[in-house]
Amino acid sequence: MDAGLLQDLAGYAHRFKSAAMSWYRFAVEYVDAGWPQLGGNSRKTMTATIIALLRAKPTQFAPAAVRTALREWAFNTNRRPDAPRDVVAILKWVERNSLPVSAWGDPEKVDQVLQAIDTRLDGRQAAAWSRKRNRRILSVALGPRKPSPCGWRT
Repeated sequence: MDAGLLQDLAGYAHRFKSAAMSWYRFAVEYVDAGWPQLGGNSRKTMTATIIALLRAKPTQFAPAAVRTALREWAFNTNRRPDAPRDVVAILKWVERNSLPVSAWGDPEKVDQVLQAIDTRLDGRQAAAWSRKRNRRILSVALGPRKPSPCGWRT
């Protein structure tokens, strides 16, 4: 992994109001703040990020059900209040098991997230433009990066 990227991502945890806030709560608030301009790809990227930042695998739920609950309900400001009971159960489990924002300070967790957003559901590497888009979405969600000496955002 690029050492500069790792350093930037690790530094993000210190900029939030509370590094103890769960990544799930942060992601939901990010989606709510950007609604309705946020596109479907943002919801997909945030879904992959949440799943990578869980304390344990959700073995009591089907993987597709967890992804659908996040993408279609948790990250949909308009639909969330009307979520069915089974979806609410999944989302409560995800919230309880989501790592805190401070997890961005752990290089292993950052690697897991980047691996998750760079990989398709079938396990193959995503196309280059998809990887770039997913990393850009994550970067925007995490906040502005520091300017480089030449004036470019790094």
